Amino acid sequence: MMKIEVKLNLEITDFPENILVPLDSTGTIFIPSWGNLAEHFYFLVDFERRRTIAFQIDLHTQIASFKERITLIHKEKSSPHQMTFDQFLFWLTVPHSGEFYKNSLYVSFTHCPFFLQIDLTEVKAYLIYDENSSLEYVFSSTNQILEGVMYMSRWNISQMYRNVYEKNANDVDLEILAYDLEQQEFRKIDTIKGRDQIHTTSISSDGRYLVMIEMNTKPSAESLCIRKEDVARKIQILEEGLTDSWCFVYDLLNMRVSDQKIIGGSPAHIVFDREENIMYLSKHQIGINGGSNGVDFFSFGPGSLSKYRINDTGELGLEADVSDDHLIRIPGHTMFRFEGNDFIILPVTPEQIFLIDAKSMSVEKRILLRDDIKRIEFVDGPFAYRVMALDRSPYSVQAINEKPYLYYNNASTIGVYNIKTGLKDSFRYGEGKHVAGCGHSILLNDTISINGN
Repeated sequence: MMKIEVKLNLEITDFPENILVPLDSTGTIFIPSWGNLAEHFYFLVDFERRRTIAFQIDLHTQIASFKERITLIHKEKSSPHQMTFDQFLFWLTVPHSGEFYKNSLYVSFTHCPFFLQIDLTEVKAYLIYDENSSLEYVFSSTNQILEGVMYMSRWNISQMYRNVYEKNANDVDLEILAYDLEQQEFRKIDTIKGRDQIHTTSISSDGRYLVMIEMNTKPSAESLCIRKEDVARKIQILEEGLTDSWCFVYDLLNMRVSDQKIIGGSPAHIVFDREENIMYLSKHQIGINGGSNGVDFFSFGPGSLSKYRINDTGELGLEADVSDDHLIRIPGHTMFRFEGNDFIILPVTPEQIFLIDAKSMSVEKRILLRDDIKRIEFVDGPFAYRVMALDRSPYSVQAINEKPYLYYNNASTIGVYNIKTGLKDSFRYGEGKHVAGCGHSILLNDTISINGN
C-alpha cells in the first residue's frame, strides 16, 4: 500500500437562518462533488449541528501522472462512449461514491488507480494506491466496506481501450480485491474472466457473496453524435436500445464464480437486504454519447428496480421487478424502515422521489418536489438530460430508520421532505463554490467529529 497526503482546505458554515428544516432532523449527509478538472469538493451537511463542512482537494499532480500513463495506450482520437481523450480523463477521475468507517471517509472515483481517504480526526486527506499494481489498473466505481474491509474490483485500462478498437474483444482479466482498513493492506482474492466498467462491487449481508455489476451505457446503434441526428434516426436509436451488461456473483467461501448473468437496461447500483441474501438492483436505461461539444447523457426509457435472491448454491434468481412510466434515470437507491415496513427510496427525473414497498415491490408513494411535473415522452427518440449543474432533480435520497424525513440532494441544493405531512424545504449547501456535478451521497448516522469538534 502506498499512501500519499494531498492538500486539503477546510471551511465550516452554519445553515441559513430562514430555512424550515425541522429541529429534530439529525444525521449527516456526505456529498462528493467536483468543479473543474482535478478540483474536488466534499461536503458534510450536518443536520444535528446545523452546519456544512466543506473540504476542497486539488488532485492536479496525481491526475497528471495518471494522464501521462494512459496517454501511452491511447490510440488516435477515440475513447469509450465517443468521448475525446480529455472528456474521458475527466469522466474517469470525478468522485463517484463514498463509504464511512471509524471517522474516515473513503471515496471511490469513476475509474481510477487510487481511492481517497479523508481522515476527519486529523483533518487530512490521502490517496491510497496498491503499490504492487501499475497506474493502468483502475477500480470499480462503487465499493463497499464490511467489518473493516473494503471490497472492490479492478482491470487494466488498456483492455478497456481494446474493447473500443476491436470488436468482440469483451472479456477482461477482472481482479477481485480486499483492502483491510485496519492493517492498511491490499489482498488479491482472485482473477476472473469478467468485464470492464464494473460500476458496483457489493458484498452480501452475510459476507459470503460479492456481486459485481457492469454498467454498459453504450447504445446498440452507432452514432457519432445522437443529439445531431434527425428525428427518424433518433427514434431508430431509441428502438435498438442499449447494449446488455453482465453481472457476476463470486462465492468467497468456495473461491469461485457461482453465477453470471446478462442483464439489460444499464444496471448500476445494488442494495442488500439487512438480513437475507436479497439484493435490489436499479436499472437506469441511461446511454452516454460523447462528441466535440461535450458528453451527453440520454434516457432510453423508464428504468426499473429488480429484486433478486442469491440461493444456497450462489445462483441469482429474479423474484420481482417494478417499473413505472415516471421512473426516469433512478441515479441510485437506498433502503430504510418506517412504521415497521421496509421501503426502497428512488430519486427520479424530473424532481420526484418514489417509495417502493420492499415486500410487495409496488409503488407506495410518488412524491412531486414541484407541482408542474409532466411525464417525459420519447416520441422524438432518447431524452437528453440537462447538465448536472443545472438539474434540480434529486441525485440521491437518504433516510434514517423510523423517522419521517427524506434528505434529497443534487449538485447544488439539499432538501428535507416529511413523508407524513408533505412539508419540505431546501437550501444551497455549496454556496460560493463552483460545483459542476456530484456523486452519490451517503448517510452518516454517527456523530461527526472534525479535529475533536
